[in-house]
Amino acid sequence: MEINVIEILEKLKEALEAEKLVRISSAHVSGISYFNVGEAGIDFLEKLVNECLKVKVPTTINPAGMDLEKWHEMGIPSWFAKRQIKIIELLKTIGASPTCTCTPYLVGNVPRRGSHVAWAESSAVVYANSIIGAKTNREGGPSSILAAIAGYTVCSGYHLDENRIPNLKVKVKAKIGSEVDQGLLGYIVAQRHPTAIPLFDKITLKHMHLKSMCAALATSGQIALFSWLPRCGQYSKIADKTVIDQSDISLTREKLSTLSEISDSDVIYLGCPHLSLQEIASFTKLLCRKNAKPKIKIWLGTSREIYRKCIRIGILEKLKKRNVEIICDTCIVVAPLKHMGIKCITVNSVKAAHYLRKLHNVKVHLASMEEIINAC
Repeated sequence: MEINVIEILEKLKEALEAEKLVRISSAHVSGISYFNVGEAGIDFLEKLVNECLKVKVPTTINPAGMDLEKWHEMGIPSWFAKRQIKIIELLKTIGASPTCTCTPYLVGNVPRRGSHVAWAESSAVVYANSIIGAKTNREGGPSSILAAIAGYTVCSGYHLDENRIPNLKVKVKAKIGSEVDQGLLGYIVAQRHPTAIPLFDKITLKHMHLKSMCAALATSGQIALFSWLPRCGQYSKIADKTVIDQSDISLTREKLSTLSEISDSDVIYLGCPHLSLQEIASFTKLLCRKNAKPKIKIWLGTSREIYRKCIRIGILEKLKKRNVEIICDTCIVVAPLKHMGIKCITVNSVKAAHYLRKLHNVKVHLASMEEIINAC
């Protein structure tokens, strides 16, 4: 059966009662791990390849289910690796760049402010809308591929300025310091108001931790856009309000942590969303300053591009001496943990803590990067 991409988008436009399609400058595709899409995903991609369809805009892709080079060292079974590599090759054939990261904005896919894109990774969608100032809805994996092939997406939702106005004011009466704190803040807001556009009132957010907050906002709800004061201008007529206090932060953290101690972990994973070069450098500096060599293996998740930068500036060698390994192309959330023998994990990500319990039924300990280093 022939795939008419524009026809599919036109039908979607009608279903959403949108006025038009809009040209996009880039796409980002999610759901590319074999753990997520299975044989159905391979069948879909094979149909696109068989019809010689190609993407018309720069297109990056989400993490795979394994490090594409060190999958055997991760404990990935060969049957899984074979199917995962096939997915990557099919995506490359239609023209997608094999970035395998949930942070496309760290590897060159940085839209201009106000431009329209079709991104599917939930945390990246929040980041694009809120931090970069681009315009995207929370696309699905298949719809982002179709948009990339067409060069257009449906002009609805967050593509329209009238749908991007904050409608919830968040008052924070808690100490928000670490990446875990910012993640918990986002998680609680999205739990209470799953479809809101929150405005965080008079709060200082650390730029390095914004990824964590973006990821959490999209985990417990469907939030795709937020802002905060004093970064943005005043919005005086926001009727809905919510207050987050210290007890909310503490209680939510306790609920997400089902593993008592870091020392009970099979592995410690940092990098959901993928770590930036700055974060890896900061982690390395703290670890070396403490002169620690963790007894539990630590995996730092990032893109292969950031990994190569770590090699060039000498970070990789320092980490190897301290039982820390950089894992590329993947995220622990979309890896086949059951087949890897992993049952207990420590993470510094609220998103990871949520999905590891839900998708893999493993025990999770939630701790900040600094807390993890102090425990080493």
